[in-house]
Amino acid sequence: MTDAPNQPAPRWRTWLPPVLIVFVALGYYGSYLQFWFNPHDEGGTAAFMAMRLLAGEVPLRDVELGYNVLWFWPIVGLFKVAGVNFLLMRGYFFALSIITALCGWALVRRVTRNEWLALAAGLALVVFPGSQFKNYNALLCVANTLCLVQAALVAGHPAPFFWRRVAVGGLVLGLTFLVRIDIGFLVAPLWAGLLFLRLFQCGLTPRARWIDSATAGAILLAGIIVTHAPVLAVARTQGFERAFLRQYPAWLEEIGERAGLIASAPPPRAAAGVPKKKLRPKTLAPDSRATLPRMDWETFASFKDTDKSVLFLLTYWPIAVYLPLIGWAGVSVFGALRRRDFALDQPAALALLLLGGSLTTFAQFFFFRPDRPHLSEFMPGYFVATVCVAMLLARKPARFVLGAVLALQFALFGYVALDHYSAGTIAARTRIKPNKRVLFEGANGVRVWVHKKDHAQLEGVRRAVVEHAKPGEWVVCYPYQPGFNLMTDRPTYERALYMDNAIATRDWPRKAIARMEENRPAVIVIDERAINRGEFSRFSRWAMPVYEWVRANYHHSGTFGEVEVYARDPLPETTNL
Repeated sequence: MTDAPNQPAPRWRTWLPPVLIVFVALGYYGSYLQFWFNPHDEGGTAAFMAMRLLAGEVPLRDVELGYNVLWFWPIVGLFKVAGVNFLLMRGYFFALSIITALCGWALVRRVTRNEWLALAAGLALVVFPGSQFKNYNALLCVANTLCLVQAALVAGHPAPFFWRRVAVGGLVLGLTFLVRIDIGFLVAPLWAGLLFLRLFQCGLTPRARWIDSATAGAILLAGIIVTHAPVLAVARTQGFERAFLRQYPAWLEEIGERAGLIASAPPPRAAAGVPKKKLRPKTLAPDSRATLPRMDWETFASFKDTDKSVLFLLTYWPIAVYLPLIGWAGVSVFGALRRRDFALDQPAALALLLLGGSLTTFAQFFFFRPDRPHLSEFMPGYFVATVCVAMLLARKPARFVLGAVLALQFALFGYVALDHYSAGTIAARTRIKPNKRVLFEGANGVRVWVHKKDHAQLEGVRRAVVEHAKPGEWVVCYPYQPGFNLMTDRPTYERALYMDNAIATRDWPRKAIARMEENRPAVIVIDERAINRGEFSRFSRWAMPVYEWVRANYHHSGTFGEVEVYARDPLPETTNL
């Protein structure tokens, strides 16, 4: 797989595929840009967070971000130039998906040398961009994998060729940390592994290998530092430097806990003097802290819900693909090392980099949120990686078998993704029949076509909020509906927008009540859905003290689906004349 000199390809092969990908993407995304609005998704979070930062709130000090600052700052810039506009932000996230598709095209093209397969892969990533408003994740996965593979493919060239690819990889890795710290920590070991294997590159003297790898490591680190330097300068100026830096060891510890490498810390104890019965109601059983579970065998075997059965297959199918492929690549690389004829551009080494890159978004899906939205975020990186690995297999029978397995898997994913809004596909439009579409108009550019039943809920909540909360008055939404704040243009005092039964500390109810007593929000919105599927994940169960306090101290102003709205002050009664 080295870059051997060959006849230059016709120019149209270089510029026509990416141009075609961009035009198809513009038409495809434009066709459903103005469809669907989900008040408890990342779109509301990203726009509302950007609004708060634009208004002068300091990240990590005044508001918890969840992700790193670069997730939100570009949106702040867009809003500062063009005004707060939800649809403009959606267009920005679709632009990220276009870049992902171009990176996927380039990756498949470089590895397989197959122009048509590369074009098909790029178009596939356009059609399946991943969950809306989280398109960063697929982009970071594919872009970092492309950088790793590009460096490996020039391993047989003079050192400067390799160093230049590493320099680009360092910049991309630095930006990755600034967007998603956890993904950055998962990509970093891949670079460490690549530089370690560089020490065994055939054709180089031992001294050249050490100098080459050490220099490349320094260049990689320099790229990370260069991207972080301006952000640290801003953090120092605005006074959140310590909080910014503390994120990194905190995320490293979080990854260690999730991987079982570090014992998880016990939940924080309640403050002294607070009665235990108020903090630990009988409903908070040990399993009440469970996160979203994966689909189990019984659900799959019952076939009562086809979507759930397919989701079960798609959850475990990647493992059945990863194990033999990583096993083959690992054994092949070890064999080459023993024979002392190892090279980074060998098919097995490339396969390890490709599969490792795709795994950077698998952990969040499989261990944290095994649902359709997170599956759709994982699939772009997995798709390009496995397609490339299939083409790297030398034996045609193995390539055919893997191709058939992947084709069936992707067909099942297409069935799910093209049938659910949450996958970020055109289903947002096609699933809403023309005679069922209603235009919903809220504040901040939330002007979208939605289904009639969704319109009733959105409009009901909107009216209840704006009737009881004046502009500038607090509106608090539990456990997670930042979209309601966005579409009504009403602020919140809460630092964290997301809270559920799995992450709430034992004293969270007491503190939440104290904040409500102090700030007296005009409206409190409560979403009673089972956010983690189990009954204990309903707000009224895991946050019973808060729920009961709201019902006792606020006036019920309406229930819209599973959303309950409570107002501090009832509307004045009118007298018919």
